[in-house]
Amino acid sequence: MEKNTVSKFAVAVDSLHKSQFYRALSDLIRATVNFSDCSVWYYRDAEAPQRFYDHNSSEHRDFLHQKLLRAAYLIGPYYSELVRNNAVTGFYPIDELIPDGFASSEYYRTYYEPKCVVDEGMFFIRLSSDRSVGVLIERSAASDKFTHAEQSSLGELVQLVESLVIHHQHGIDAEMEPSRSTVTTALESFGASKLSEREREICVLILKGHSSKSGARILGISPETERVYRKRLYGKLGVVSQGELFWLFIRAAESYDPVQHNDPLEAID
Repeated sequence: MEKNTVSKFAVAVDSLHKSQFYRALSDLIRATVNFSDCSVWYYRDAEAPQRFYDHNSSEHRDFLHQKLLRAAYLIGPYYSELVRNNAVTGFYPIDELIPDGFASSEYYRTYYEPKCVVDEGMFFIRLSSDRSVGVLIERSAASDKFTHAEQSSLGELVQLVESLVIHHQHGIDAEMEPSRSTVTTALESFGASKLSEREREICVLILKGHSSKSGARILGISPETERVYRKRLYGKLGVVSQGELFWLFIRAAESYDPVQHNDPLEAID
């Protein structure tokens, strides 16, 4: 380690089990590779994530994060590809997780464009089969994307970050109340009263930003067939675009009560 990194590591160790730990961890990572912003997210089973820390908290970022926590996190790349897929500990650049239609998705327009982020990645730390921590680092549009050398340096930090996070979280998780999110159920049952099983599969892929080509590849059908299903489900749900579908899901998920509704759409009909 370089002298500055050693100093930051000492501060991080001294901050274990203290409120300033994740700020110290952010400073330690930044001593190796520079970035603009850092936020830390705690995931437990199918519950909504909790934001533990934001390096550059502001009214604008808080607003975006709160919108994300209401429902949209479920179709975001980190939750979809890492949490739900039981990913192992590692550093994951965003480009390795997003589908090919992501940049034209409503999720991207709502949560990524307003942040003016040019690149980002997550240290994903698997704590147990149902618990994990994500340390998300971002570079603003005024910066360059992470180089291959920088990504390699971040990868070399994984074991260190993992050890610190595990030691810090030990004993904390048991004291935390679950957030009792119903959003996972909302996504799984969204459109159940109107769509066929195949249409619902395609609906979820559209919400996550998949194009007809990538959605078809996942389902083992042709892009032309995917587009037929896409047009059909749009008609059944009364929407004409991916953007309208996105906001229909968000509105339905926010009003959804699984005790009263089999389909989140019933909550807004």
